Amino acid sequence: MSEPETSAKPKRSSRVLAGVVTLVVVAALCCWGAWSQISGSFRSNDPREYPREDEALHITYRGGDLEDDLLPRYGVKLPCDVQHLRWGNHEDMGPMGSLYLRFDTSSTCLDEFLRDNRLQPTAAWTPSVFVPDEYGWAINASDATYDARPSERVQLSVSIHRGEQRHVAYVVAVYS
Repeated sequence: MSEPETSAKPKRSSRVLAGVVTLVVVAALCCWGAWSQISGSFRSNDPREYPREDEALHITYRGGDLEDDLLPRYGVKLPCDVQHLRWGNHEDMGPMGSLYLRFDTSSTCLDEFLRDNRLQPTAAWTPSVFVPDEYGWAINASDATYDARPSERVQLSVSIHRGEQRHVAYVVAVYS
């Protein structure tokens, strides 16, 4: 009789353990779903923003609004006549982050952009962070490159692809 009693105890423990594991997994999935819904409200709903793989876990500085929050934080001034603007913000509420901008503009407005941001020609495209592959940027070695330090904590790296009528600017602003 002692054999059936000892084998019943491990079966009960296994069932209890399986039940606890199931509850923990269900609770974790519920928390993840709730966090995914909540975290979206911390981000902007700007259609110009590049999508992020870590969407549910990403919370940006303030509301993450490009014009009101991010451009002033990074000290970037957009030129007139900006078209096809796309941007990405990689920061996690800490003292560091990076802002990625891609837009096209006219020659006159490009000159304004270079002047207003105090951008100086450099020998090569050398941002201090990598541009995410999913952004699809096409930086060529023949493109004009510039850099600047709008503040002690921000480094700007810019690549300009000059077209016949419109020019494409790729901007990486790193806050450290």
